[in-house]
Amino acid sequence: MSHALMNAVNRIFAILLSICVMVIWVVVAGRVVPTRLGDRGIFVSVAEHLLRGETLYLTTYDNKEPYFFYFVALQRALGNWAEFLAEIGMVGICSISAYLLARRISSVQSSFIVGFLLVPIIVTGAFYNAALTNLPGTTVVLAMCASLVSGYAALAGGLLALVFLLKIPAIPVALAAAGGLLLFRPRRDLLPFTAAGILVLLVLVGFMMWRGEFWPFVETTKINIRYAQGDLVENAGIFRSMALHIARVWGRDFYTTVAAILLAFALGVIALSPLREADFEARGILVACIAALGATFFALALTGLWVHHNQLLYSPAVLAAVILSKYLDMASERARLSVLVVSLCMAYMLGGAFPLRAHLTSIAEMRKNLAELEAVPPETARLLAVAPSGNYARIGRYDDRGHAIGLENWKLLCPRFHQGQHEPAAILQRSLDCAAKAPVLLIGNDFMVTEEHAIWPQWRSFVDRVEKMLAADYACDAPSGLRVCIRRQ
Repeated sequence: MSHALMNAVNRIFAILLSICVMVIWVVVAGRVVPTRLGDRGIFVSVAEHLLRGETLYLTTYDNKEPYFFYFVALQRALGNWAEFLAEIGMVGICSISAYLLARRISSVQSSFIVGFLLVPIIVTGAFYNAALTNLPGTTVVLAMCASLVSGYAALAGGLLALVFLLKIPAIPVALAAAGGLLLFRPRRDLLPFTAAGILVLLVLVGFMMWRGEFWPFVETTKINIRYAQGDLVENAGIFRSMALHIARVWGRDFYTTVAAILLAFALGVIALSPLREADFEARGILVACIAALGATFFALALTGLWVHHNQLLYSPAVLAAVILSKYLDMASERARLSVLVVSLCMAYMLGGAFPLRAHLTSIAEMRKNLAELEAVPPETARLLAVAPSGNYARIGRYDDRGHAIGLENWKLLCPRFHQGQHEPAAILQRSLDCAAKAPVLLIGNDFMVTEEHAIWPQWRSFVDRVEKMLAADYACDAPSGLRVCIRRQ
C-alpha cells in the first residue's frame, strides 16, 4: 500500500472513530439524566435537608453512605443542572481513568478507543440507574487505579480511603484492584499509598465526628448488615445466605458481563504470551482485573439484593477493557475496522447487553427528563398550597420525588421521612410514634398495601395503624394516595 493511500485510510478511520465517539456520548447523555423517581428522590430530599443544617442519620435519614450524600448536597447547592453534569462528569472521569491506564500498555489510538468509546458504554450498561450510589464508587475505584499506575501513589491512597465512606460494597473491589497493581509497582509506592490512605481516612472520619454523624453512621451500617442478611435471604446461614445473594442478582446480563470480562482477560493473556515481549504494567492490570472480579463476587455474595447492585462488576469490566487495548494493538495491524466493530461488541457485552431500544428511548425522553429537574415536585406543591411554612412529618415509601425541594420554610420533625415494607416492626413503630406528634402529615402517593407486600405482615400492620390514626386525629385533603393531613384541634 502506497504512503498516500495509507494516509487516506488513516484519515477515513479517524473520521469514522470520531463519529462513533460522538454518537456514543450523545446516547450516554440521554442515559445519565437523573430523574426524581425511586431512591433518587429520597437522596435529593436528604441532600436538601443537609443544606438546611440537618444532621445526617439523626434529623434526616437514609441508609446510604455519608460522602455520597455530601456529594448530592453539593450538586443541589449548585443547581438542578449540576445533577446531570455531575453524572456525565463521572462517566468522563471513568473514561479518562481508563485512557490513562491503557496508555501504560498500548498505543494512543487503542487507549482512545477503550477510554472514550468503550468505557461510556460499559458504565451506563444494563445494570446502570442514573444518579444512584454505584457510579460514584466505580468512578473513585477507577481514578484510584489510574493514579496508582501514573505514579501518584499518595493520591491513589486518598481515593481508596474515600471509598470506605462513599460506597462500602466497593471496598473489597478497590482493595483487590489496588493490591493487584501494587504487586507490579516499585516498593517505594507502598509507603505514600498507605500513609495517605490512613491520613485521608482520619480526616474524613474527623469531619463526620465534628458534624456528629460518625457514630450514627456506624449504627446505620449495623442496620444495613442486618437487612442484607435478613428476610430477603431467609435469615439463612452464611454459606446459604451467600448463595441466595448471588441468586438474587444472577441473570442473563450478569453472566454476559462476567463472560465478557473473562474473554477480555484471556485475550490479554494471549497478547502477553511468552511468544511476545513481557509487559510488567500490563501484568499488573491483568492481576488487578481478575482480583477485582473475585472481590466483586465476594461483595455481591454478602450484599447483592437487587439487579442494580451488579454495577460493582463495572470496575473489573473497565479493567478488562483496558487489558483488551493490548490485544487491539496487535489485531489492528491487520484490520482496524474489524477491530473497531469487535470492540463495540465487547463493550456492549461488558456492560451487560443493555437493550438497544432502551438507549433510543433515553434519547427521546432526554428533554422531558431535563425539564423535570426544573419542575416543582408534586408533594412540594401540595404542601405549599396548605401554608408557606410550618412543621411536618412524612409517611410514604419510595415515591418521594425530592419532596424537600422548595420547602426551606418547612421543618421536618421526623428523620425517617420514608419507610420500607422490609423494615423491622420496631423501626416502623418509631416512625409512627414520631409522626403522631406532627401538626401536618404529608402522605406519599405509594403509601399502601399491595400483593407484593403479603410477605411483610409488619408493613400491613403499620399501614393499618397509620390509616386509623389519620381517620381519628387528622383531616386530609384526599381519601387516599398523595395527601396533606392536618391535625384536628
